[in-house]
Amino acid sequence: MTAFSRLFYKTEDFECELLLSSLNSRYLEISIRVPEFFGGKRWELETLLKEQLLRGKVIFQAKITFTQKYLKENVVINGDLIRSYFSQIDALELPLNITIGDLMKLPHSVESLNTEINEGEWDLFRGKTAQLVDLFLKEADKEGSRLERDLKKRLQEILKTLHRIEKGSEETVRHYREMLLNRIEKFQADDIVDEGRLCKEISLFAESSDFTEEVTRLKSHCEAFGDFLAENAYEKGKKISFLLQEMNREINTIGSKCKNSDISLLVVTVKEEIEKMREQIQNIW
Repeated sequence: MTAFSRLFYKTEDFECELLLSSLNSRYLEISIRVPEFFGGKRWELETLLKEQLLRGKVIFQAKITFTQKYLKENVVINGDLIRSYFSQIDALELPLNITIGDLMKLPHSVESLNTEINEGEWDLFRGKTAQLVDLFLKEADKEGSRLERDLKKRLQEILKTLHRIEKGSEETVRHYREMLLNRIEKFQADDIVDEGRLCKEISLFAESSDFTEEVTRLKSHCEAFGDFLAENAYEKGKKISFLLQEMNREINTIGSKCKNSDISLLVVTVKEEIEKMREQIQNIW
């Protein structure tokens, strides 16, 4: 489901910005981007997200800005180690332009005394994350309502087009019969054409181009699609996705049977609508 939420909160030690976003995906893929400050809590955070989210490429971000008071109390510059680094580098007598900033990036030059979030801060963070997910799901519901309206509109378009295909099927057989009779008349072959053979030819054509069963099944799938869309079921998006595959199979069969260019264009219209629905359905959990 495509959605986004943001939440801010403060403590005595830091300010925190939480971000949660998601893009379309058939499966649930969670990416967690948090500072080392959270240490071994990442798996708990991932579990919390998996309990609420079902599909999508989900990105969770936590941006921490520590207060000056916290930094003064918990961050230590290892002066002796930095001087040692400088002396050893200077002894190499290489033409290097080393700055104090470069030295402070070397291992253990700057260390934090409190490297992990404590349990009290974690409880607060977990509660704020739950609020963030609630905001995300409310936004997803809004997107879901818009998506439902779009899918229903496309479903109605498919049903209208199927009605036109049915009417076109009847006209196709009649047109084929008229074409044969016109050719017989044009070549003045009335006396050499067997009427029984002509009827058989028209019957075979009608049978080979008959897609009544496919249209009936496709209509039934459309009805089931509407039912699935309305139900409040777990992972209904997967059920609808499978149903769309069946709908696509039926319209492909109709396309292979039709002998009329006008109907072929209508088949293309239905296929386009189904393809758009298949793209949209990845938004549904």
